[in-house]
Amino acid sequence: MNHHRIRLRGPWQCTIAPGDLAPIMQTIIAPCLIPEIAEGISFRIARKLGRPSTLLAEEAVYLVIKKPGYAFKVFWNQKDLGVTQVHEDFEYPIKEHLLERNHLEMEGFASKVRTFIFEETFLEIRIRPSSSLA
Repeated sequence: MNHHRIRLRGPWQCTIAPGDLAPIMQTIIAPCLIPEIAEGISFRIARKLGRPSTLLAEEAVYLVIKKPGYAFKVFWNQKDLGVTQVHEDFEYPIKEHLLERNHLEMEGFASKVRTFIFEETFLEIRIRPSSSLA
């Protein structure tokens, strides 16, 4: 099966919301180290992106997050795609949810103080196998 990857390196907007204080916002490029986030703090990593051009009917498009290092709740254009596992790749078919302009968000909540590496995130275009026997 053929694959084509569109890497989503950046820019990402990282927002750390420390309780009653003003949110801390920074622009990041993946992969990168997310600084220590204190226990009880929520944070969000978000990125805007366009629709891949020239998608064919036989192609599927998957959002892939490589070993996210954190349990994120993932949203694509405000649609809840599920929660990532810390040490497992996350993938979700998104072709039916693609718009001309898209918004990917990952939200987390720190249950303990720690830093983590925000690894690679990409769209993977896969050619579906032919249903006919050659």
